[in-house]
Amino acid sequence: MAKRKEDDRPPIGTVRVTASGAWRAEYERGGVGGKRSRHYPDNLFASRKEAVQWLKDEKALIDAREWTPPAERRAQAKQAEAEAVKDATTFGEYAENWISNRTTGTGRPLAPKTATEYRGYLRGRLAGLAERPLVKITRDDLDQWWRANADKLTARQHAYLFAKSVFKDAVSRGLVDSNPCQVANASRRARATPKQVRSQLVVNLRPEDIDALTRAMPDRWQFLVSLVAFCGLRPGEAFALTRKDIRREADTAGLPRYLLSIHKGVSTGEDGTRALGDTKTEDSIRTVPLPPHLASVLDRHEAEHADPGEGGLIFPSTNPGVPYATTQQVMGTYPSNRQEPGRSARQRQASGFAAARLAIGRPTLRLYDLRHWARGVWNSTGLDFASVEMLLGHTLPMVVGTYAHLDLDHVWPHAVKVSELAGWQRPATAPAGTPAIHPRLLAAMTPEQLRDTLAGLTDAQLAATVPELPPHVLARALEM
Repeated sequence: MAKRKEDDRPPIGTVRVTASGAWRAEYERGGVGGKRSRHYPDNLFASRKEAVQWLKDEKALIDAREWTPPAERRAQAKQAEAEAVKDATTFGEYAENWISNRTTGTGRPLAPKTATEYRGYLRGRLAGLAERPLVKITRDDLDQWWRANADKLTARQHAYLFAKSVFKDAVSRGLVDSNPCQVANASRRARATPKQVRSQLVVNLRPEDIDALTRAMPDRWQFLVSLVAFCGLRPGEAFALTRKDIRREADTAGLPRYLLSIHKGVSTGEDGTRALGDTKTEDSIRTVPLPPHLASVLDRHEAEHADPGEGGLIFPSTNPGVPYATTQQVMGTYPSNRQEPGRSARQRQASGFAAARLAIGRPTLRLYDLRHWARGVWNSTGLDFASVEMLLGHTLPMVVGTYAHLDLDHVWPHAVKVSELAGWQRPATAPAGTPAIHPRLLAAMTPEQLRDTLAGLTDAQLAATVPELPPHVLARALEM
């Protein structure tokens, strides 16, 4: 067997081929207290020559008295690499990763609308900071940013709180030593309209104001205003409602007892499109009773404006290019005093909710204010705090929420009181156990069937049924 060349022999240690055909190199060297330790690289080699060369490099370090254990050198190299990556990571890159992996308290990912808002901060108010390395941003930088963004108080606060959460996560991971978001009182909400002024606006609304507001709305959005004002639905929850989410029943007094299943919400996705997704929180999934004075209103709205089919939307979008309705569609156009060329007086007029609130003398009223008004109405009926909060889809305090459950039988008498507060009067009811015939059943009958059915009802049943009939259904019977 031919002898190996001197250059092919390892100066220290050994090399050997593994079962896979790769080559391993290792050697022993004294450590602390004279104890010998085995050293090797963190990889195998494709050839014997490469393995021998590694051992030669190790021997050169030993001879130059620059040797340290290979494992220590690898750890130092990884640390240096991690430091380099950390120094190069911008605030925007880290925040984007935080948004993508953030979960809520219930373990769910961020809602699309929330993620979109956060990314909007990075492109907008926080764009300057987003370009800078995360580790280079200081408390002075945030103080200066805070002062420079004083033109929009609410937008500034929202962007700041987002940045503070991102830096808090970076601190917990050891990427930065401390959170630079330390502006005094920055977490206190700066309101364009003082809270007391806004609260007084809502408190001063009377049921007749809600009625006038509703009647001033375009026909297709009238029921939406009633739904937000008397049931406290979020607009996105209302936009997600379909025909199959409505359960029609009657109570023992013959009053229509409609139940709305709230389990989805519509929001703006990350690509700017409207999308159907989860409700705002897990506690927002609920069943909401419809006050009886709105039952016939719902029936008429469904017949005239809802999409067809079991899954048809109760509030379809008015824009064929947008799959779900939007708050902007409900709001309509705002009044304008600008005298632009080609802009008619009609085009400068307000429409939708923007016009309706002017009609009742509440120019600053927001659609969402009606949800706050709903809470006050239900509270005024004597319904307990926990039930009101669950009805609105709010998350209860932990101790209360552990034991509280929404009992619809307990809530229903208060729904009737809500209708009475709205000026509704109970029809001459049938005796207990003699409910009115469902209006939708009557609406599906032929004129002859409808006439014969009504003729066979008792006076008490007629008194409970006729007021709930849509006018066009009753007209068919009277034409016979």
